Amino acid sequence: MAQQIAQALRRAGLHEHEHRVAERLQLSLLPRLPQLPGLETATCYAPGSDLLSVGGDWYDVYDVDADHIGLSIGDVAGHGLHEATAMAQVTAALRNIVPRCGTNPAAVLDEVNTFLGRYHPERMATACYLVFDRRTRTLTYATAGHPSPLLIHADGSSAYLDQATSPPLGPVRGIRYRQAVTTVAESDTLLLYTDGLIERRREDLAIGMRRLTELAHTTSSLHIADLCDRFLHHQPEAAFPDDRALLAFRFPPPS
Repeated sequence: MAQQIAQALRRAGLHEHEHRVAERLQLSLLPRLPQLPGLETATCYAPGSDLLSVGGDWYDVYDVDADHIGLSIGDVAGHGLHEATAMAQVTAALRNIVPRCGTNPAAVLDEVNTFLGRYHPERMATACYLVFDRRTRTLTYATAGHPSPLLIHADGSSAYLDQATSPPLGPVRGIRYRQAVTTVAESDTLLLYTDGLIERRREDLAIGMRRLTELAHTTSSLHIADLCDRFLHHQPEAAFPDDRALLAFRFPPPS
């Protein structure tokens, strides 16, 4: 019995070590965000509790021009080096696409869809791209099979940005991506996340989304980094079957 316990402990230690290695590798693949004066951003990442390999989750921020800030989040389906490589290439492609058409979210997703179809025809990805216009205080967004972003107001109330949904990237060519526009206020916070944050085994996805809106009511006074961390760890006892990547962005006062 003692020998069996020792073997079990060694296996558990190896599992934990491999889990940490996968997490460090994933973090090294994620883009380094630009430092933009006057803007508050925070990011969090955690691998799925059952996974020992890297995945395809990403987030990024783009300094489009003097008046526009772009944001993206996405997930290449699957886990492993092929998916992680595809993710790294997609994020590199986005940094070339956004300077050309970063004020038009539908056009950005169209170009990423073309890129995936040309260079990774066997891959599928979900994504969301948004652009904030400093002058008009508007946020224009488009989603491709990805969970809707959550806009959290200063009083803790929140709403999902779900008026511009389209199919995932990759499998279908020639999709006409939709985009929508909303107005944001000073100190509103945008939460972008991958589906691992809301997915649970044998649970409807709507329950996970409702859980986020309930949690938003407790975050009104939090620093943005603490807000991001609270969402990441809001169910410490739960088993998360997939990776969780989060990007939080707090809208600045009018310039």
